[in-house]
Order: sequence, then structure tokens, then C-alpha cells
Amino acid sequence: MRDKLFNYLANTIIKKPKTILIITALVTIVLLLFSFNLNLELSWVGLAPKGDPSQTEFRKIVDNYPSASKMYVTVEDKGGDLESAAKIAAENLEKLQYVKRVDYRVNMDYLLDNGLLLYESDNLNNITDILKNPNLTGFITNLNDLYEKEYKGNSSGIEDDKQEMVRTLRGLDYFLQLADRSLTQNIKFEEMDKGVKRLLVGDPYLSSIKGETLLMTVQPTFGALDYNKLKPGVGAIAEELKKIEKEHPGFKYGLTGMHVIARDEMESTTRDSTLAMIIGLILVLIILIAAFKMWLSPLLAAVPLIVGIIWDMGLTSIFIGRLNIFTVFTAAMLIGLGIDFSVHILSGFTEARSKDYSLEDSVHFTLEKVGPGILTGALTTAAAFFTLTISSLGFLVELGLIMGMGILSIMLAVFLILPALLFLRDGSKSSTVKKGNYPVIGKMAAWSRKWRYPVLAIVLLILIFSAWQGTMVDFYLSIKKIEPEGLESIKVMDDIADKFNMSNDAVLYTTDNLKKTYQLAEEIKDQPQVERVSAITEYLPPSDIQQQRLKNLTAVNQMLKRRPGYQKPDINNLITQLKRLENNLIEIGQLSYMSGIDEVVNVTDKITGLPGNPGILSNFISKLEAEKYQQQKLNDFVSSFYDSFSENSGKMEIKSELTVNDLPADIKSQFISADGSSYLNSVYAKGNLWDRIKEPFGSRFIHMLREKVPRVTGTPIFMRVLYDQVSKEVTEAVFLIAVTLLLLLFFHFRSFKEAFIAFLPLISALTVTMGLIKILNVNLDIFSVLAFPLIIGIGIDDGVHVIHRLNISDQDMQTVFSSVGRAILLTTLTTMASFGSLMIAQYQAIYRLGVTLFIGVAFCFIMTLIIIPALLTNKNKINESEEN
Repeated sequence: MRDKLFNYLANTIIKKPKTILIITALVTIVLLLFSFNLNLELSWVGLAPKGDPSQTEFRKIVDNYPSASKMYVTVEDKGGDLESAAKIAAENLEKLQYVKRVDYRVNMDYLLDNGLLLYESDNLNNITDILKNPNLTGFITNLNDLYEKEYKGNSSGIEDDKQEMVRTLRGLDYFLQLADRSLTQNIKFEEMDKGVKRLLVGDPYLSSIKGETLLMTVQPTFGALDYNKLKPGVGAIAEELKKIEKEHPGFKYGLTGMHVIARDEMESTTRDSTLAMIIGLILVLIILIAAFKMWLSPLLAAVPLIVGIIWDMGLTSIFIGRLNIFTVFTAAMLIGLGIDFSVHILSGFTEARSKDYSLEDSVHFTLEKVGPGILTGALTTAAAFFTLTISSLGFLVELGLIMGMGILSIMLAVFLILPALLFLRDGSKSSTVKKGNYPVIGKMAAWSRKWRYPVLAIVLLILIFSAWQGTMVDFYLSIKKIEPEGLESIKVMDDIADKFNMSNDAVLYTTDNLKKTYQLAEEIKDQPQVERVSAITEYLPPSDIQQQRLKNLTAVNQMLKRRPGYQKPDINNLITQLKRLENNLIEIGQLSYMSGIDEVVNVTDKITGLPGNPGILSNFISKLEAEKYQQQKLNDFVSSFYDSFSENSGKMEIKSELTVNDLPADIKSQFISADGSSYLNSVYAKGNLWDRIKEPFGSRFIHMLREKVPRVTGTPIFMRVLYDQVSKEVTEAVFLIAVTLLLLLFFHFRSFKEAFIAFLPLISALTVTMGLIKILNVNLDIFSVLAFPLIIGIGIDDGVHVIHRLNISDQDMQTVFSSVGRAILLTTLTTMASFGSLMIAQYQAIYRLGVTLFIGVAFCFIMTLIIIPALLTNKNKINESEEN
């Protein structure tokens, strides 16, 4: 049946070559038009397993909560005026059409008006104590009492309250700077009001541990999955920040976040895939031109390759509709695989022509003698890829379909187009046709056969060593080891993790009522891996909690109405309380240092100073003791403090329960869904989560969240799910592909022994590849590990072609290897060139994939050349002369 098919195809090509070419051209045009509808979806979301709740939940969150996918801007200023740098950036960015809102400080008015209702019961008593006396000395006295009650010798209390403490201490630092200036300058009431608000509410900015960087968030008008707007939108925001930097040389901004990284990924993958495809095609043509000593035939060989890829992209558009972050590189990979078919056709045709066959006989020889091997190799490779479609991972399913359809499309294009093009060339025998043999390959096969026992022993030792090395291969899960190298957005992301001691890649989940939101937030924020939890209950506690707090606030409200009147400053008492405050802050700093709470240490050191470098509080006390101040200015400052403190603390009186309607727009948009039915919650891990995602810290963090909230989502969740699923499914895929190929080889050769011998070089090559990627420190990730099922599907062709030619030939092994050896050498070199072109990618995962495939394909050829001659014996049905 198969022989009749190839005979019929050869006759049709000889009789109607132009008709075949016209039909294939029309099909190509139609499928090319379809390929224009392909979408690029270069997001990690699409890689999650089918049905995984993290994927569906993420899309739901992105659709319902615009604030979920926001950008982060780091703000620095050489002059130290971070507030101005943030304010100018916010004002300029909000003028852009791509920006909905910019947040760089908390809503102080809301916190001031409703803050007492937002405090936990224990903290409520503390804040009440410092509100009792609006006089400056009285306030500092009450503040000292609070510090001594809560934190004297108690580092655990500092750890529990560290975030709030850092905010209040920074507010205190700001106020002390103001107080120090008041000794020699007039302080406007607006400045005093600002300082008092910071004493009551704390620092309104999200500052780094050392205070040298502020963090802003930008909510764009487009989503992170809106690929048409990513490039212009992110580009406009980045350009505006650069413009501000030029206008204000001291300012420095960094930009990161899901949108920015997605834009960078899209640009890198598009550039890398296009460049890899072009370089791969050029290298393949150079190899073929050098091998065949002619330029026209290799160019003709590229025609069906390009046509087949066009057919594949058209079919992909029809059946899948998109290319994901991995399958966008399939065209580059198909060049190396598809050119193999052309190489075998060219090798067979030139071999026939070198033997003085006519054009007609050369076409018959090529299709009837070489065609079956190509068909078997294509079917086994395509079957290997189609096996991936049973995976639960969507991107593996798409990879299997696209690569499988691509292999079959290119094979069909090669069978139809290349023989017709070769036939239509100059019919006269060309003097440039070279002998189609590589005798050196035949001699190497004969040598391997002659010295088979020592050769096999050496191979076995190499395999044992490689397997041992392979057990130590590292598997990268951090996005930093996968994303394109050198991305500025990744550097800024690391900068945030280092300076703020938290990952800006938040893990997200939704809740449908305030009580559940509050309970989950309280449970999660107490976990040791969690830096902070952002939830709406920070601004709107559930009703039962509010009711309990309102009962406690009755006495507070009465106290706020009957506080002492203004008292002129007693300088000695003021100095005494300031020194007491200094001692308390020094003790808090020392306790924090011993407990590793750097955030608190940095603020207390700034206020109290270090040996040889006095802080603002020490300077203020020294000036008061040395009487380096104007009494009237000090009196004015203390009086202004009393008025501002009385006014602002008076606003804190609470009489009724808060509702959603009381929330300002910026808080609503941050936490409440578009339809108002659910709330968004964000969990931030301590430190850089990506550096510890595979460590017990990362495992416990994700396991804890998934246990408490099964539908938790976010990039860290995707990566962990992918890691677990890929680790499981690649092993299953390798097994299924191996079994499928063995069955196909048995049906082809009708011999288990020959099927096993054809398969053995492949297993050996995979083992050596594992060892080498460890020795070369390449290692693996969720993409490059997929090289192994690909190598199985690709590398089997060498053994198939060798044993197929041995079976149909009456020549000895050396002669057969000399003939077919050229074809498998060229297919190996072209495949290596194609996959090697992936190593130019900035995408680290694609680079590793290229390296792994490059090594694997090379050793498939080497092991075929060594193992098959050594294992085939005279007992085989294959005729062989021992003398050769």
C-alpha cells in the first residue's frame, strides 16, 4: 500500500508538476490569510492547567477589579524631597489618557475622621491615652507613658505593631524636624497642621525601610491582558517619567508591575522569535549550500519548509486562534525539524543523479526509497507531539497540536513541492552533482562495530556519570530566572523587594462579605511568611466589630470634649520629657535590632542618632538646653500645636457606624468589585518571594494560602502550579511518547529488537544531555524541561532512517552508513542550527530550551553512529560483511 502510494505520487509529479505547484500555491494563499487572524497572548495566565481555579479566578479579578493589575513606581530624589518628586509624577501621569488614577499617599482625612473606629480594641486604649492632653509637653508625657507600658523590654510587642510603629515614628520624625525649625523660624499653621496630622495618623507614604525610596501605584485604563494597549500605554507612562527626570535632574523613577513585565515579555518574545527564525533559516541554508556544493537546490529545499510553516500557522488560527508565550517560538523550532525532510529528499535525489539515473527515475528513487523513512519519521515525531494533547496544561496541548500539525504540514509540502521543483529544474545532468556519500561516517560505523565491546563499555560509563550528574540538576522556578535577562522592570521589582522587605507580586483572593474578609485577613497577617495584608476591612470593619468598638468609644468621645486648656511651656519639664522620649526610642531601637526588625531600627536611629552623628531629637534637646532659641517663637509653636492638635483630634470623635457609602472613591475602587458584590484582598510575602519560591518558605506560604483560600491566585501561584504540574506531566509525557514511538517502530520494522535498537541511542542521548546541562550550569525550568519530550520526538528519526535503509539494502553496514549517514548528519546539523538559534534569545527560559535541544539532538546522532553498529550482529536479518 505504502509503496503504491509513493509510486503514484512520483508518477503524478512527473506528469503534472506545474499543476501540483499551482494547487499548493492556492492552498498556501488561503491559509496565509487565515494566519493573519492569529492572536498573541503572551501571559503566564494562559499557561495554568485547564480547570485550575487560580486561572479562572485571576481572569475574574482582572475583569471586575481594575486596581488588581496596577503598576508600581519607585521614587527617589538626590535632594531628599521625595514628597515633591512623588507629587509631580502623580500630577503628570494623571493627565495621560492611559492612566485612571495614581496613589502615592493614604487618605489622611478619612483616617483622621474615622481612625478611632479602625483601631483594634487593645490599640484603641493606647491611642486614647495620647489624645488626653493637647498641650505639647502633655502629649509627649503621654507618649512616653505609652511606650514604657507597651514596649519596655518587650520586643514581641514591637514585632506585632511594627508596621503601625514605623508609620507613627516617621510621623514623629517629621514633627520633630518641624519643631527644630520653629526655634529660629516662624512656622505657618498649614505646616503645623500637616505635622500634627502625621503625629495622629502616621506617615502617609509607603516608604522603604531606610526611607530613601517612596512607592507609588498607577492604575491604568487598560488591563494587563489587553495586549493591543500594553505597548503604547506602558510606553507613554515610561516616557512621561523620563521626561520628568530630565526636567528635575535629581529625581529618579523606576517602573514595574504586571503591565510593564507583560509589555517587556511581549517585546522580547516577538523580537527573539523573529530573530531566531531568521538566523535559523540562514544557518540551515548555509549548511545545505556547503553540503551539496550548489546554491539553487538548498534554496528550493527551503520553499516547502516555508510553505509548511504557513499552512501550520493557518491551521493554528483556525483550530486554536492564538500563540502563547511558548508556542510563539514554534516556527523557529519547525525550521530545524522540517528541513530534515527536504534534506533527505535532496540527498536521495542527488545520490540518484550521481548514479546517472534519469530525472524520472531519480524522482521514483527519491520517493520510493527515501519517502517511507521520511513518512515514518514524520509520523513518529508528529505522534510524539500529539501525545502532549492529553495534558491538563493548556500550553502543552497547544504546543502538541501546533508542532504536530506543523510536522505533517511540512512533510506534505515537501512530498508535493520539492520533487516537482527538482524535476522542473534543468533536465540535463549537471556537472555540479556530487557523489551522495560521506565515507568517513561509514568508516566510523565500521570502527564502532569492530570495537563494539570497549565502545559499549565506555558508553555505559559515560551514561552512569551523566545520570549521576543529572540527579543534581537544579529546577528554576523563580520568574527572575525565566524572564528575559536584563529587564529593567525585573530590576525594579527586585529593588522593591530589597528596600521594602516585601514582594510586590501580591497574591490575590476575593471575599463576598466583610465578616469573612476580616477573619481571613486577621488569620493570614499573623502567619510568619506574610509581610502585610491589604483588605477593605482596614477602612471598613464588619458591623459587629464596629458596634463593639463604638461601645468602647463612648468614654473616648466624652474625654475629647473635656480636655485641659492651653498651658504655656515649662522649658525644664519639656526638656525632661524629650530626654525621656529619647531614652525610650533608644530602647525600642535596641530591642528592634536584637529582634532583626530593621524597619524600626532605621527610623529610631534617624531620630535619636548614632555615636558621632546626633539625630534630630538630640539636636532639638541640645538647642533647648543651650537656650539657642527665641522664646516667643517657641511659645508660638506650642500654642499653634495646641490649636491644631485640638482641632484635628476633635475630628476623631465617632458617633455612628461606617458604611460603604462613607468610603472615598479611591478606597472603593481599590477594594470593591464593579458590581459591588465582592471585595479584593492582597497578600504580600516577606522579602523577595521569587528568591525563595522553591524553598520551604515559599512552599509554606503558598500552601498556607491555598489551604485557607482554595481559589487564591496571582503570578506566584501560577508558577507553583506550573512547576508541580509540569514536573508531573513531563514525566508522563516522556513515558507516553516513548511507548507510542516503540509501538510505531514495531509496526514499521515488524521486530521488537530493531525497534528497541532504534530507540536505545535516544535514551542514551537524553541521559548524556541531563548530565551536560548540569556540568555546563544550564539547569532546567518549566520551559526547558519540555526539551526532553521534544528530543524524543526529534531524535528517533536518525535510528529509523539507518535501520530502514539497512533493511531494504543488500549493501554492508559501512556502505549504508556512508550513504544514509550524510542525510542524518545534515539533518542533525540543520536541526542543531535551528535550535541553536534559540540561544540568542534574551528570554532565559528559551535560551535554556535552545541549549538543551542543541545538546540532545547532537548526541542523538552521535549515539546512533556508535550504538546501532555495535548492537547489530550477524544474527540479524541485515546482511553485513565482517571484513567491512
